[in-house]
Amino acid sequence: MKNAILSFALLLFGAVAFSQSTDETTNAQSLTDQLTAKYNLSEKQQADMLVVQQRKFRNMEEIEGLKKTDILMHIQKIRALSMANDYEMEKLLNKEQQTIYRQSKVEFRKQKAALYQELKTNGVSDSQINYKISLLEEEALSKI
Repeated sequence: MKNAILSFALLLFGAVAFSQSTDETTNAQSLTDQLTAKYNLSEKQQADMLVVQQRKFRNMEEIEGLKKTDILMHIQKIRALSMANDYEMEKLLNKEQQTIYRQSKVEFRKQKAALYQELKTNGVSDSQINYKISLLEEEALSKI
């Protein structure tokens, strides 16, 4: 009986782990396809981009639990992940592609500034502003 319960638990755990891994791979491949169209990536860039995206989605999944336990750490991790992603993108793209990427980053900074200004005008606390901006950064990470 103990063996049956243990076997079932291991099977269930394995299925959940495989499902998360499949979701990360699917999300990474989908985003890589979108970025390939946007930046006209070469085959080598596509392969490298897929690795970058898989790592990013895996890291995002790992820090997801911090939203409920340590929001300040979650905000720091999202910002660090965003900076690391920027570095990887700049390294991976050629000069022409970097120009397009940088234009999208400028638009994102404008969006962040507008959100900050709106929240500040409405009297929202600094900690809530940081949280809302981190949510915006997290959303942007899933698209860049």
